[in-house]
Amino acid sequence: MLSFEWGDIQKLAKIVTNVVNPLTGERTLKLVPYENSIQPVPLNFEPPLIEHAVGEKHGFRHHWELLTYAFSLPDPAAFPVLPELTADDRRVLKRYSQMCRQLAGYSALNEESGMYFSHKHGGEPEITLKFPSPEAFGGTSVAFRQLHSGEDSASFDRAKGRLMKAVKLLPAAEQDKATKLVAQWAKARGALINRMLQTIVCEMVAPPVPPDREVPPFSYANINPQKLILTFNYGDTIHFSEDEEANLSTLLETEQNACYYKHSVLSAITNLSHLYFGFALLAEAAMGPSV
Repeated sequence: MLSFEWGDIQKLAKIVTNVVNPLTGERTLKLVPYENSIQPVPLNFEPPLIEHAVGEKHGFRHHWELLTYAFSLPDPAAFPVLPELTADDRRVLKRYSQMCRQLAGYSALNEESGMYFSHKHGGEPEITLKFPSPEAFGGTSVAFRQLHSGEDSASFDRAKGRLMKAVKLLPAAEQDKATKLVAQWAKARGALINRMLQTIVCEMVAPPVPPDREVPPFSYANINPQKLILTFNYGDTIHFSEDEEANLSTLLETEQNACYYKHSVLSAITNLSHLYFGFALLAEAAMGPSV
């Protein structure tokens, strides 16, 4: 286990290869993010909306392996049909589902992205970032906001509310199971708003630290996804707030911090988007096979 801190960057990694050149004595380490060391993880169901994925490096399965490890969510397609959904309920749920299916094909969530480090002996650390174009990231942020913001009429919160209203009209014997299923998805969403998926998995899988040693920083432990998404949305991408613009400028002052926060906000949006995709299948199951 190796912790890495540089500027605001916090990463925990696992050493997978450690090779020493017998002629020069130089050591080459290959690291993987500690949260990725749990993969592969058997899935409870196929990654939701993977049929809309684009290219070979879309990462749907990668994200669902982490989500499965963290939350072990049940198959959303097995959710019961809710016959008491009104026409207006179905309108909201269909809109939520349609936006999820649209977002699932966006390039920012499908093309390879990431933050990469290298550090040669005697030199300075180097960091590179693969990040979507401003156009691709902006379009993704706008579509994502419709699912994420409680102010939008067909967001996750609104869809959940419509479902729960209909669940309460089920026979008493069926209500408990359906309520618990929705609550599982809502609880996972609440966790992902406050902490990065990578942090959650990292804390679950990292070995115990002896009492006499300092606990290393878990990956992205200093990131609050909800706050970071709002800072980007209102400081640049969707709206312009002078306060958030100032906050964003502070985050992006140095090259390494700019890479870190850009990568983190895309990761936060991607993590939540995949959860929303799963909930879209639950909403579709609730509406029945005619959807």
